[in-house]
Amino acid sequence: MHILVVSGHGLFRTAIARHIAALDPGYTVVEAGDVDNAVHTLARVPALDLVLLHEPGLGPAWHAAIDGLRGVDPDTRILLLGDSPDPATARQAICHGADGYLPGTETADIMPHVFALVAAGGCYVPPEILDCSDVARETAPAPHKGANGRLSPRRQQVLDQLAAGYSNKQIAHNLGLAEGTVKMHVLAVLRHLGAANRTQAVSRARSLGLIEA
Repeated sequence: MHILVVSGHGLFRTAIARHIAALDPGYTVVEAGDVDNAVHTLARVPALDLVLLHEPGLGPAWHAAIDGLRGVDPDTRILLLGDSPDPATARQAICHGADGYLPGTETADIMPHVFALVAAGGCYVPPEILDCSDVARETAPAPHKGANGRLSPRRQQVLDQLAAGYSNKQIAHNLGLAEGTVKMHVLAVLRHLGAANRTQAVSRARSLGLIEA
């Protein structure tokens, strides 16, 4: 797996890159110190499987990093690394286009599992954040500016399930996912379509030809 670590904190960036590389001999880790370098690296190394954005090391620029990376490759898998299990930051990350949020309070042994999940098209948010995050209160997220309005294959599956009228629990069963993961995918689909709720998302998806009318 090829992983890009992006942080303006040089000592932390190098330390976390070395730590990740030591987790699995199959990991190849490269570094970028800012948004421009991250975008350039993605364009130069198209085989990247995952981008890890260090939120404290980028500050508000992590939003621009996601936008820039999506501009190069809309299917780029992006994981935001924060300091603490903060529900507000996790929601912002998912709404802005990240594929997961990993707080620095997590133990190192979970990282390979999280990386594999996100790289495979899943979405990771710690259970304790899901428990206190009311995703249903998210309203009218800004639409994602992906290429031709495309969703990732997994999120297209979730959208198809929404169109069929299935609940999150049913979708989780049908797709073999954790219910918390389904919640994050649903939120991402709403954000992608600029929809305030599931019904509006399905309606907009039909008008865009993303699902059959």
